[in-house]
Amino acid sequence: MNKPLLYARRIVLVSACVAASAIPTNADVQTEYFWNDDPGIGHATTLALSASDADGYSLSSIPTDVLPEGFNLLGIRSSNKGQWSPTYLTYVWNRTIPVNQIDAAEYFWDSDPGIGRATQIGNLADINNAEGPFSIDTSELPNGEHLLGIRVRSNGRWSTTYINRVLINPNMPIKIIGLEYFWGSDPGIGNATSVALTPSHEVEIDPLSLPFPDEVLDEYTLSMRLQTNDGWGPTYTWSHDNIPVTDINVAEEDISLNVDDTKTLSANALPVDAFHPGIAWTSDNPEIVSVTSAGEVKAMAKGTTLLHATSTHYPSIEKTCRVTVFDQGLSQADILTDGEVTVRGIDGGILVEGVSEGVVTVYLPTGAVAARHAATPSLTIPAESGIFLVDVGGTIHKIAVP
Repeated sequence: MNKPLLYARRIVLVSACVAASAIPTNADVQTEYFWNDDPGIGHATTLALSASDADGYSLSSIPTDVLPEGFNLLGIRSSNKGQWSPTYLTYVWNRTIPVNQIDAAEYFWDSDPGIGRATQIGNLADINNAEGPFSIDTSELPNGEHLLGIRVRSNGRWSTTYINRVLINPNMPIKIIGLEYFWGSDPGIGNATSVALTPSHEVEIDPLSLPFPDEVLDEYTLSMRLQTNDGWGPTYTWSHDNIPVTDINVAEEDISLNVDDTKTLSANALPVDAFHPGIAWTSDNPEIVSVTSAGEVKAMAKGTTLLHATSTHYPSIEKTCRVTVFDQGLSQADILTDGEVTVRGIDGGILVEGVSEGVVTVYLPTGAVAARHAATPSLTIPAESGIFLVDVGGTIHKIAVP
């Protein structure tokens, strides 16, 4: 993320007003500005734009008659359909010398060579005609902080020297001591949600890692600002369409447990970058299997029930896990798979799947035949609770029926 640095590549000198940048004008655009202290997005002074030109742009002016003399920080930002741009900052020097009476102007960096000995500003006609701003080149300055001094002369008398600190090189690190963010409307500087951080020269943060508002919206607008030793920087705004949950992946869809067994089930929302991925587990029959919302399961009594993994924000989206509880000391062996053949104990019988021909024979542990049936792709053989041996194509399966 960009660091909120206050730096200058151009110093602006104005008299009665400041010319604002060309801004696209349409019914959805709102522009606002502030001087020195940012009151928060949507709370600054609205900038009324003049009629647009043939290209759809307009120019306007910002009054400076209420400003104190000297340098002032001007911030301007625009929104289009509710999405705010970054805040553009520039330093403005407000002078009180009457127009058309400046006969000299000069500036210096860091060390004052004395009145009348600094670098002359040559475009006085633009200044006197209020057609500024004008630029002071900083390309030859080394990176770092510098002091800029500016003074003007009118009727042979020099003004006070106005000193301003300028940071050259926007990539120069500044120590960040605070970070705050908000969704939607700006609560004001210092009133948003703060993020704990260790003071550093840079901060990396993924907007998607921040908690989303609980309300499901079509679009979310996130704003963040950084605080340095020099104060709060501009507010950066990020917008993204909602990514809804469309499915749930359950790691296990059919399990067996013994009474008093515990297990933690896992499930995740899809897509993986959904904005509200929360999932809550519930049980159809807590007397057989209890489960916490986080998926912590305990087998309570013999039987079979379904557990539901449901999206917390999209309740129509869910997946289930079938749980069978035994009390004969058998669990995972109760569901046996041999190639495409699956044999399992269910309430009231034995389910054999994946056999299309032949005979399925069920024996008691003593070896007596309990049942014999012609195979079908999905065969349910009635049986009381107990342990049985099932012969499927010569393969013997030991099965417990709850």
